[in-house]
This record gives sequence, structure tokens and C-alpha cells, in this order.
Amino acid sequence: MSLLAAASLAAMVNSSASPSLTAEDALRYDAAWLPQRVLCDLGQLPLDVGQLDSGEAAFIALTTYSVAALMLPDSHSLDARMQRTLNADLGQPRFKVWTRTGDLLIWSGIAGAMVGQWLYGFVFEQPVRMQMVSLMIEALAVAQLYHLALKLVTGRDGPDNGTGAGVIGGPGVRAWRQFPAGTPSGHATSAYALLGVAVSFIEQPWARVALHLGALAFSVSLVVDNYHFVSDVLWGAALGYGVARWVVRRRSTPGVAHWYDDVAVVPLVDPWRQGGGIGIFFPSPI
Repeated sequence: MSLLAAASLAAMVNSSASPSLTAEDALRYDAAWLPQRVLCDLGQLPLDVGQLDSGEAAFIALTTYSVAALMLPDSHSLDARMQRTLNADLGQPRFKVWTRTGDLLIWSGIAGAMVGQWLYGFVFEQPVRMQMVSLMIEALAVAQLYHLALKLVTGRDGPDNGTGAGVIGGPGVRAWRQFPAGTPSGHATSAYALLGVAVSFIEQPWARVALHLGALAFSVSLVVDNYHFVSDVLWGAALGYGVARWVVRRRSTPGVAHWYDDVAVVPLVDPWRQGGGIGIFFPSPI
């Protein structure tokens, strides 16, 4: 039950109701420093879970079901069996993106792009661009703190550590020993936290769709590299994206950021047929 509740929190997206802890305007980008916003977010965001509309509740239910269906039963989960089949099909050894060098290059590139965006906004007096970067950092910090807490609470084995069977050990020495492996995926959480803010500020539809597809490829590589189970990535992506869109709604300057629905990525899981996947939906041009 606690696992499902945590998954529901991770998947929360875009509550439009007024904040529960503090006056909303006092914590907007223009009125509060970044560290202050992050600390307030940690307390305010969980309180807003009970104020979701029907669409957001449906998204939570679908994501929660998908994560649970992939992750359970413990030690004989669907995603662990899928991972073994994938590894057998791809063989070993194989080229991997997520090595120490790959990690350094990818995250350095992302950090460099964010710094470049902020400097461009500063030099050419584009405050909206600077705000986007600030909110990206805020969403990343909040999502990472939640991700670390969930990872230590679940204490689940990854594909390449512990038993490799996705056993959920719960909080304790075992979780600390295998950290930072486990669920949810910190890489997916980070990527989708940044994505959720970026696509709220970028006006070009092609760029938003490209970012969504890039994040999806990023997530798939984590599974192909035997770095995370599918459920780890799905949970992390939902957590990061949900936190990001909440931050945009609550902390951006009113009228600056917008909700765009160019693409929807929906988890598809069929535990009875022992399969799962991801559905990508685009709006009809008609």
C-alpha cells in the first residue's frame, strides 16, 4: 500500500487549485529566492495531491497500476523477467551509453546547455529564459530529494546489483548498501524534471516534440544498458515530470509559461500476457 501511495505521489501532475501552505504570489519566481522555493515546495507539493482534477487522477491511477504491475510480485516481477529476456536477446558484452565516461559527458552537456541558456538570457536581457533555467533547477532539486527518499524506502535491487531480480528489501542497511541503485530511476527523474519545465517555456511545437522524443530515447537507453528496470524508469519519469509541471504552475510568473499538449506518453502494461510498452500520442492535424 505504501508503494502505491508513493507511486501516486510520483505521478502527480498539474494541480490547478490554490496552494495549501502559503500565499501563492509570495513564492513565485519574482518574489522568492530559489532555496526558499525549494524548501517550501517539499512541504506544499504533497498537500496538493488531494486537489487533483479527474484527468490528473486518471493519470495517477494508470501510472500507479503500471508501476505496480511491472514491479510485483516481489522477486518474480514482470519487469525482471522482461529484463532477462532483453539481455538474452542483446547478448553480452555490448555497447553501453551509461558508463562513467558516458554519465560525465551527458550530464556535463546538459549542465552546459542550461548555463548557456541562462547566460544568453542575462546578456541579451531575456528574463523569461533565465526564469526557465531557474525553475528547471528548482524542479530538479525537489524531484531528486523525493527520488532519494523513495529509493531508500523501497530498497529494491536493480538489474545489475543485489539479486538482480528486483527484490524489494525496504528501508534499512540493505538499501543503504546498494545505493544509488534502486527505484525510482534518478536519471529518468532528472531528465523529466528538466523536460517538464522546458516544454512549458518553449513555443516552437517541433522543439517540444523533439525534446519529448529525446527524453524517451534517454529513458529507453537506461533499460537497454541494463541500468534500470522498466518500472524504475517509468516511476522516475512520472515523478520528475509531475514535480516539474507543478513547479511551473506554482512558481512561474503568471502568464509566462503555458501548458502544451503536443505529445502524450502513456505506459501500457499487460501483466497477463507478460508484456508492456509505451504509447506515444500526437494530436490529430484534422
